[in-house]
Amino acid sequence: MLIQKAFFDHMWDRSLAEMLDIMQGDAPEVTFDSLAEKLNQGIREHADAIHSFEEAYLHEIAGALELIAGTGVSILEDMFQKSNGFPQALSDSARRAHEQQLHAFLVNVVSSKPTVRKRLPTLHIHASCHAGLRWNKTQRLDGNDVYDFHHAAAAIPYCDAFFTDKPLQSLLEAKPLKIRRDFACQLVSSFPEAVACAANL
Repeated sequence: MLIQKAFFDHMWDRSLAEMLDIMQGDAPEVTFDSLAEKLNQGIREHADAIHSFEEAYLHEIAGALELIAGTGVSILEDMFQKSNGFPQALSDSARRAHEQQLHAFLVNVVSSKPTVRKRLPTLHIHASCHAGLRWNKTQRLDGNDVYDFHHAAAAIPYCDAFFTDKPLQSLLEAKPLKIRRDFACQLVSSFPEAVACAANL
């Protein structure tokens, strides 16, 4: 909760143009198909390193948190400046060290306190979906799957029902993911079930 508040405080002072610049960055355009192929290659290359779903899940969590560690340090720097009235001057090496410490802290919190996972539902559902694919080593990912994972992460924590296709429903309902246990959202993949579900909402 404190991290969420800090993030909103940090973003509150940013203009829409600044936010768009940050989100766009200088990264080359990546399609879902090319991303899926890159992910499939990584799954093949590291298949022997995964011995359980939980291990795959924590690998996914660690990878995702590594991407936001820099933003986390920026938020903490901004908080320091607001509370002390002057910026915290960090060298490049000190900043990298702070990012590593924050990353290690966040990974430890998520791995040692499973209840935290539900408080970070987007991260949790994305990591669960990707871990489910990594654990099922014969399944291949395509661009539409990546898109579907975004839909699932956006809907499941906040909606009463999520209408999707059968493969994604099966993945989300697989025992290791525990999505049905963690969230009350109904997962529906057939048209008759969707009609019945909508009528009962």
